[in-house]
Amino acid sequence: MILFTLRCSHGHEFEGWFRDGEGFEAQQKAGEIACPECGQTLGEIDPHGIYGEASEEESRELTDEGISFGRIPWVPQTDS
Repeated sequence: MILFTLRCSHGHEFEGWFRDGEGFEAQQKAGEIACPECGQTLGEIDPHGIYGEASEEESRELTDEGISFGRIPWVPQTDS
């Protein structure tokens, strides 16, 4: 799953969860993504607002496709 931070042309920001980038593109082309505040259908995404998780294999596929991404170093929880 991928979390996109979306923004309509009126400046309203909202989140949308999608199975993958293709799922987002299909819904966008079909006009199925609308701002919950004003109802405007979405035209563009903010590329800096994309969050998600990827396995090692998925990370390799992203790299192979030329998609840049960053890794967040998770710190294991300890009993304090």
